[in-house]
Amino acid sequence: VAAEPLAAGRPGFGPGAFAPPPVMPFLVREYAHRRDPSLGEARSDFTETVFWHPVLVLPESGKATVEFQLSDDIARYEVLVAGHTLDGRVGAVATAVEARKPFSVDPKLPLEISHTDVVDVPVRVTNDSADRRRVEFGTSAQGLRADGIFADGLDLLPNGKGRKVVRVRAGALQGEGSLLVTGTGGADKDSVLRTTTIVPDGFPGSGSVSDTIERRAALRALL
Repeated sequence: VAAEPLAAGRPGFGPGAFAPPPVMPFLVREYAHRRDPSLGEARSDFTETVFWHPVLVLPESGKATVEFQLSDDIARYEVLVAGHTLDGRVGAVATAVEARKPFSVDPKLPLEISHTDVVDVPVRVTNDSADRRRVEFGTSAQGLRADGIFADGLDLLPNGKGRKVVRVRAGALQGEGSLLVTGTGGADKDSVLRTTTIVPDGFPGSGSVSDTIERRAALRALL
């Protein structure tokens, strides 16, 4: 840290006095979610935390505005605000923001499957409107084989819920698999893309060996 001499005769400082060190910059990390436009219309961004600000200083009016985007999840987002005044008084308040659509589909795909698994994927369908709704479905899979195509639709009462099941299998020994489920009800449409990891059947194993670099070294693995 460098210091510069002050001019002589300044009140409170004598000749040769030095100024205090400059204030170091104070950085605050803030996170405001922004959905990637390249993801398209299918809902595939299920980020849980969409805004975080540890040091938000309010002006004298006591009001401030923050901006962020919700993820693609149809859910209730909890909003928690905690603060304190300069004299040490603390306070907190919690509320919720609810994301809704006229109707939505929600397939539940495991995070990981083995290449020999057969998975019955439940698809929850929610009619969040006051109208009866006839929903037709479509599926598309990559890295997976969808055996149970939705041959028939689903009739939903106002504010009603229903469920369909689609059976999927791994289409490769290992890699990534994805399932796209689309529901269409009248003029409204909802598409959800879920992904999973495909791994070989069995238990992973690893080993190591150490030896001197003379002649030959070998490692025998027991599987």
